[in-house]
Amino acid sequence: MKHIFGVLLMCLAFACQSDQKIHLDKINDLQLQLVNADPKKNLEVTQELVSEMENYIKKYTDSTTMPDYYMQLGDLYTHSLQLPVKGLYFFQKVYNDFPNYEKAEIALFYQGFVLENYLGQQEQAKTVYESFLYKYPQHELSETVKLSIQNLGIPIEELVKQFEEKN
Repeated sequence: MKHIFGVLLMCLAFACQSDQKIHLDKINDLQLQLVNADPKKNLEVTQELVSEMENYIKKYTDSTTMPDYYMQLGDLYTHSLQLPVKGLYFFQKVYNDFPNYEKAEIALFYQGFVLENYLGQQEQAKTVYESFLYKYPQHELSETVKLSIQNLGIPIEELVKQFEEKN
């Protein structure tokens, strides 16, 4: 009886592992389809990838790929699917739930970027940018963040005009 239970337990573990591998393979395949193409032109593939990633992170909550997938979902929702509120949610999730993740500071930067450039929420963007500078003053994006704060609320046309006058 113990032997049968052990075999059943091993089969169950193998089946779960196989299911997870199937999900990962599907995600990897969809990602490869988007590598050399504009995701906006491959809307169907993008939507399928987003769906597959969301199903994966719901099913495998302890996966080490979680923060990477959150970052990718933030990017796909913001840029490809033009749903910046949902993208912002995933960038916030990375920063708040995975503070030691290697790209946590980039997730914070993206929060400010989405608030500024997609949602037009200048004051909230400024708060996020200031938080970034306070927490990561030596980060390679610090100068970009300082310029973003300096140029908050200035229309792009005006920024182009200023740039052309300097050059």
